[in-house]
Amino acid sequence: MHPVRSARRGVKHIWELIKAKKTGYHAILSFVIQMDGVTEVRPIETHPEFGVAMDAAKKEGVEILFFPCHVEADRLEIIGKANRSA
Repeated sequence: MHPVRSARRGVKHIWELIKAKKTGYHAILSFVIQMDGVTEVRPIETHPEFGVAMDAAKKEGVEILFFPCHVEADRLEIIGKANRSA
């Protein structure tokens, strides 16, 4: 999938999580990071809508989790867990 199309789809899902949180659900936005040495996801300048949605999610109390992984040809291992505090 093209990165911009994927990011737009991700933004849509973040707004859906915010809506769920506002109606009383425990909403969690999680990222499985499949690159060694990377521990969190941050918005980039080329897609500001993603940053706006991430900030709104944080403000509304959506739990944001990052799962750094170690990836090999035949396996993926979650090696940690971090969260972005509200």
